[in-house]
Amino acid sequence: MKKVITQVIARQFPELQKEDGSINHNALARLSGIPQPTITRLLNGQIKDPSSQTVDQLAEALQISPAQLRGYHSLAAPTSISVRESSKRYTTRIIFGLSMTEAAEFAQQLPKLSKNHEEKIHVQADAPYSPLSFFIRVKDKANEPEIHLHDLIILDPKAIPKPGDFVLAKTKEQGLVIRRFTQKSPKIYQLQAINEHFPTYEMNADPLRKNILATLVELRREVKN
Repeated sequence: MKKVITQVIARQFPELQKEDGSINHNALARLSGIPQPTITRLLNGQIKDPSSQTVDQLAEALQISPAQLRGYHSLAAPTSISVRESSKRYTTRIIFGLSMTEAAEFAQQLPKLSKNHEEKIHVQADAPYSPLSFFIRVKDKANEPEIHLHDLIILDPKAIPKPGDFVLAKTKEQGLVIRRFTQKSPKIYQLQAINEHFPTYEMNADPLRKNILATLVELRREVKN
């Protein structure tokens, strides 16, 4: 099973690899929702016969079938999955929610997920977001009316921000903020609050990527009846 996982990650999810080419166990745990210790034991060969639930979760995250993951079918060959199964199991993937504190730690390393970390959503399997994407719930009104209090926003650390995008950024004054990324001059960028009652920040272009942690790639809003 490790050989199949390694092949799929190398081909489809290079973001889950470390610089030496080995698999980032924490990243795979986040992507699949399987506890990191279980991932480690599985990849180290300590778990010889993983449960069906573990296989199903891992196969869903890697966008292959359980039979392919177990090595019963070639990765290049079509599998005999029913249409009903396929639409239910293999067309979505999981993205986990982080608190603002966890998002701050994200700048240094991928946070580990505990077994109690259950807040998650599904996105289309072909959504153009990296496996490192996560979501947070908006806690202020800094960007109303465009982004509302309690909106769910999906953020991708691998997405390169363009002027006009909303980003999750680190500021000296307020810590982490969600702001619109704009260019004031070739050397100066702004983190602009849409709501005039909240501060706008400026930063030099040189350390830009150190301060911008992720780019907003999708917004979800609950509409009350």
